[in-house]
Amino acid sequence: MTETTTSSELAVGSARLGHVNPSSSPPSAEESAELEVAQREAIARMVRQAKDAGVALTGPGGLLKALTAQIVEAASTKS
Repeated sequence: MTETTTSSELAVGSARLGHVNPSSSPPSAEESAELEVAQREAIARMVRQAKDAGVALTGPGGLLKALTAQIVEAASTKS
């Protein structure tokens, strides 16, 4: 049996980029650097998983479109 992973599942399962709260004070330089490293690592994992699963990075069924949809959805539910 072969397990198929969709680009949406990759985006949801791998993107744990932290909570953004515009009303809180901005993070310190050290906290920002840590977030950037964590975000870059999450992105690298998503790209690797997408390639391993045969999911395109761009295009109608691609990782970028799925990730963008997840970000827009998360932003709209937080407003």
